Amino acid sequence: MNTIKQKIFFITLLLIAGMLLPAISFADADKIFKENNKAVVVVIAFDEQNKPISQGSGFIVRQDGAVVTNYHVISNASNIAVKAGDKVLEVEGFLYIDKENDLVILKAEVKELPTDAMNNEQAVEKV
Repeated sequence: MNTIKQKIFFITLLLIAGMLLPAISFADADKIFKENNKAVVVVIAFDEQNKPISQGSGFIVRQDGAVVTNYHVISNASNIAVKAGDKVLEVEGFLYIDKENDLVILKAEVKELPTDAMNNEQAVEKV
């Protein structure tokens, strides 16, 4: 009899936790966005005639212009620009390319950009 009560208590506890965890997750996501939204950029790829051919999001990881985005966004580009707030920056080149994992780190022409609040410089320190 005691085992049945324990099982009911445990199941009830799991149900309550299941209802509370999404609210906690959304609160954390909102906090992360508020702390890091200034580091989000738009990456625009252009063809040989300087016409936009693709666009995607990116994330500033260093104040010197290192921007992480997906490789497929820039894979066919002749020219790449990064839109950070009201600034449009040309891309000097690539710091890292990983086609298999669809990841690229671009180097935008800039002296300083706002980075995210989490200070991701350690993540790309070796680049």
